[in-house]
Amino acid sequence: MSFFKSIFYGVKLYFFISLAIGLSFFIDIQRNDLEGNLEASLNYIQDSIDILTLVFPLFCFYIGSKQSNLIKRKTDSGFAAAISAGIGFLMITYMNWGITYGSLLIADAIEIIENNENLLNFKSINDLIWRIIPAILAGLFAAIINNNNEKMSQLESKKSVKNEIDDSSPTPWVYSVGVVDEHGFEWIKHNNKQWYRAANSGNEWKEYS
Repeated sequence: MSFFKSIFYGVKLYFFISLAIGLSFFIDIQRNDLEGNLEASLNYIQDSIDILTLVFPLFCFYIGSKQSNLIKRKTDSGFAAAISAGIGFLMITYMNWGITYGSLLIADAIEIIENNENLLNFKSINDLIWRIIPAILAGLFAAIINNNNEKMSQLESKKSVKNEIDDSSPTPWVYSVGVVDEHGFEWIKHNNKQWYRAANSGNEWKEYS
């Protein structure tokens, strides 16, 4: 269940950021329509999409890191991050093209992009699809890195718990390894006291007094 939860988490964030960008495009087009300067909006949108698709892998890296906290297995986490990154990239590209196209319909200005091939058009949007590759790789990389960090922190936590248990015990752990002296005894320090036993015997430790 956490696999689909992770994908939903990523797609949800990508959707909201895409919607926010699309609304800014819509407002800019309507504002420039009133001022009779729609070409400025289309140039702004084209430049914005170029920048967004280059910055998008960083956003994928952030979300991939978050997703790997939902899934503890590195493989599942990587797949979920890659899938949601791919969906998110397509969403931010085509959803915002749709919002832009709808905004121009409302402004009754579709002929502007139909008559000028240098401005934003569907073909130029399709040409950006190859940029989906760095987005997917960024999501995968983040998931793998964060998953490894999670495992390291878990190991450190287990070691810390083990040390706390050892320190709270009145005698050293029977499987603890000490230092062997020249007389055939094994020594260890525990709770600020010296303990000994016959070397390699596996016996209980005895306090040296």
